[in-house]
Amino acid sequence: MAKFSPIELQPGADMNLLIQAVNDNFRQVASSNRTDIITDENGDQRILLGKQPNGEYGLYITKPGKDVLTELGY
Repeated sequence: MAKFSPIELQPGADMNLLIQAVNDNFRQVASSNRTDIITDENGDQRILLGKQPNGEYGLYITKPGKDVLTELGY
């Protein structure tokens, strides 16, 4: 399985490189038809990259303390 491209967010980062990295990650997720949910250090599911339970693809990030699936209505 292909690894995702790391994205380092910094002030003044080249927006075109960030967009390209995000789009590459979406292509990898869509081609493998998978979903990654990333949990923070407190055990909260904060980031969903890939397919939602309703079938839509996207990148969803919640505020600290908020569960991404709950915020999406699942």
